[in-house]
Amino acid sequence: MLQSITPAALTALIRGRRTIKPASMKKGSQVPEEVIQEALENATYAPNHGKTQPWHFVVFSGDALKTLNRFQANLYRATAGEGYLDSKFRRMESQHETVAYSIAIGMKKDVRGNIPEWEELAAVACAVQNAALTIANYGYGGIWSSGKNLDHPEMKKYVGLSEQDLLLGWFLVGEIAIHPPVPPRHPLDWHVEWRRNEDA
Repeated sequence: MLQSITPAALTALIRGRRTIKPASMKKGSQVPEEVIQEALENATYAPNHGKTQPWHFVVFSGDALKTLNRFQANLYRATAGEGYLDSKFRRMESQHETVAYSIAIGMKKDVRGNIPEWEELAAVACAVQNAALTIANYGYGGIWSSGKNLDHPEMKKYVGLSEQDLLLGWFLVGEIAIHPPVPPRHPLDWHVEWRRNEDA
């Protein structure tokens, strides 16, 4: 049995993690690269059927992040049609002002075709949770953002994914400026059934 973290500390970490949006991050956020490296290393320890390790991460920071945000905003403007909002364009283009890292969350499909896609998606989600908990444990904020145009060929090409791979979103990391309140949760009985007898 692992003893590196107490059950109480683990529970506090899991229940204390919050989704921190870019608007709630500090301007000019600084996050040590070592924290990101550890978070992504922990991500690779997620469970995955068939040991396919389907996750693929591309980390953008500094000037590369500014260029990414400009690309995202321009692609949004080119594809939004009548739903285009200039405020959204400006928000996307300036995201680097508060976000220190934008990490593309990719899924490399199992070329053997042995593992159902939903299991690969679940594995990537577990990997992101590992990273999110690591980030939270260091006191930084993160959010899994679905973003726009994830299936667009130009977006996939930008992050180095092939046509058959999936871009599942962006994990954004920065310093926390505003701590959100604890969101309401249903009681456990809302989600869980216990069946202890065969005739239940």
